[in-house]
Amino acid sequence: MRYYCAVKMPDRPRPVLAAGSSNRALRDFETINRDDMKRALLLVIFGVLAFSMHAQSILRGKVTDDKGNPLEFANVTYEKDGVISGTNTDLDGNYSVQVDPGSYTVTFSYTGYQARKFTDVIVKAGGVTKLDAVLTEGVVVATVEVIGERYKAPLIEKDGKDGQT
Repeated sequence: MRYYCAVKMPDRPRPVLAAGSSNRALRDFETINRDDMKRALLLVIFGVLAFSMHAQSILRGKVTDDKGNPLEFANVTYEKDGVISGTNTDLDGNYSVQVDPGSYTVTFSYTGYQARKFTDVIVKAGGVTKLDAVLTEGVVVATVEVIGERYKAPLIEKDGKDGQT
């Protein structure tokens, strides 16, 4: 008996190829044995393990106001080695980002609220780091006064030409 892809195949006559061609490729293809399949499987397993060892980590949490209400679409920025990236919270105030392991500076901001900054947030390899933030209402922006004056010349001159040049 010969084995092919872990399925027992009965011995059968080989097909006849055209005159002058070699049966070597067909013979090599058909004679995959159990040891070859074990080696291939081990290679695949070690490849997957090697790839997963450099797995990214997850930084997640929730952004709320001082009353416990979630802040939807709040800005979450994170910085590592001078590279700044960011995301927004969802409708429930939650955020989740995949990041490389390391130390981050994370800033939370929302319009009308004071920004909150966390430094030296350690994200470990292959793990989930939870970081929640509570933002307090910020200082009210001072009143802005807009001063305008009436124009002296008309914006469109009427010359009687009806748009002709």
